[in-house]
Order: sequence, then C-alpha cells, then structure tokens
Amino acid sequence: MMKNETKVIIYAKEGDQFGDLFKEIITGLALKANMEICGVISDLVSRLHMPQRKFNIAVLLAADRKDLEKILAVRPLLDNVRIILVLPDREIDTVRMGHSLHPRYLSFKDSPIDDVKSVLARMIEVENSKK
Repeated sequence: MMKNETKVIIYAKEGDQFGDLFKEIITGLALKANMEICGVISDLVSRLHMPQRKFNIAVLLAADRKDLEKILAVRPLLDNVRIILVLPDREIDTVRMGHSLHPRYLSFKDSPIDDVKSVLARMIEVENSKK
C-alpha cells in the first residue's frame, strides 16, 4: 500500500462567500492528499510553524487586498511549498503582489474554480508519484 504523505494546506478567509464555496469544491480532492483548511491567518501561521506538518502544497485564496497583504506577511513560512494563489482582482498592483509569492499557478476569484481544482489534482498526483 502506498503511503500517502502529500500534505495540502488551504487558506480561505472565513465568512467570504466565494471562499466557502471554494473550500467545499477543493476538499473533494481530500482522498488523494492530507488536507488542512484554515479560515484565519493566525491558524495558517500556527500550522505552518509546526515542524511535523511539512506541507507540499498551499492553496491560498485572498478575499481582498488586505487579506493578500496578510498572506504576503507569512511568505517566509511558505519556502519550499508549491503555491496555488487565487487573487481577488486583476489590478496590476494586486497581480504584482501575488507574483511576489512565486506561485506555481495564479488564478482569480472571477475565473473558473475547476481550473484551480485541476491544477491541484495534478500537483497532488505528481507529489504522490514521488513517494
């Protein structure tokens, strides 16, 4: 039996309507990876600090510009983590801020969620094949 060690952390701000839908759709992949979901930045920070929880992939949904700034503040904790980032808008400054996280995949709240789900499924598949 293959040991499944791919760990995915998902951050989507609690109370954000899109974030709640996003979490529901993305967690459909839970059978293929160990997933943890955070709804507040402090939970994300505390989970990333735990040495026994080395996350391979992070899916980060910024509800708005302020939320994106909070995500950027934890950038050092995301070293060696493959990031999927969903931005709140397509403004040049927002996109520039998002790129500073060096995401493997960048999407927007107004883009199809299925694209993010497909990219995440592929990333999980690649990680699992390394085990």
